[in-house]
Amino acid sequence: MKVILDPRGYSMEEVYEAYEGLCRKTVRAYGWEGVSKEDLFQECILELCRCVRDFDPDRGVAFPAYVQRALKYRVYGAQRKWLKGQVDSLDAGEDFQEALLDPFDLEEAVCQEEEKRRLDFYLGSLSPRQEEVLRLYYYENLSLSEIAGFLGLAYKTVENTKAAGLRNLRRLFYAYGQEVDSF
Repeated sequence: MKVILDPRGYSMEEVYEAYEGLCRKTVRAYGWEGVSKEDLFQECILELCRCVRDFDPDRGVAFPAYVQRALKYRVYGAQRKWLKGQVDSLDAGEDFQEALLDPFDLEEAVCQEEEKRRLDFYLGSLSPRQEEVLRLYYYENLSLSEIAGFLGLAYKTVENTKAAGLRNLRRLFYAYGQEVDSF
């Protein structure tokens, strides 16, 4: 089995072949009873594609470690959404053609993508624990007690880490002259 340390220069098929086993292992290790393993595997494949797109070797994290952590979060978040009934499906009464023709504001979508990239950059400037807690809380919609259990930390430690991370994010935004809407 080939391990890809940097996805640049490889086709998506090669990356898939190299990391398919890790995707399946992640589903087995973190999948809950009653949640479709195939759906979770598909979530892992989508996350692998995102990892290939967003990987930055200059951040000092090896690609395999980056993928492994991202897959774990994706599986955990997908299950949480599934259990809350937040999973969207085109089969839920909406015609596929209508979904394709749904108008949206391109300028707003581009602005949101820029904001997301900026926030990801600032999150990368935090300590690894602060970044992890904030990503789990805001991106994966986990509660502080769930994060504490997931990371094996005390609730108060997670609460303090989240507060410190938000403080540091505010400082970064102010240092770069950005407005802070809602932290």
